[in-house]
Amino acid sequence: MTPFQGAGASQAIEDAFLLASLLASSRTTRSTAPRALQLYSQVRQPAAARVATLSRNNGLLFSLHGGPGNLADIARRIQRNFDEAQEGDPLVEVRRVVDMFESS
Repeated sequence: MTPFQGAGASQAIEDAFLLASLLASSRTTRSTAPRALQLYSQVRQPAAARVATLSRNNGLLFSLHGGPGNLADIARRIQRNFDEAQEGDPLVEVRRVVDMFESS
């Protein structure tokens, strides 16, 4: 993950929180652990990839290689990328995935 979103560490924390929540579930056993890990990957890989893309886009914008536009347009696009990376509630997402795991 490039450093232009300031979100790499938070992605790692969200990864750890979801993984710990799944592994701490009373339904997690040796036989169900592969399903827990599958759900973890299914949810976290797209989310982290989205933030990585936003970070890369901001890097291009910071260096003025992000396409046409005046500085005000570029600033709005940078802000929109920051806002988009903050969408969603990790607590809600973890609860949803743990519920999916425990009901499967």
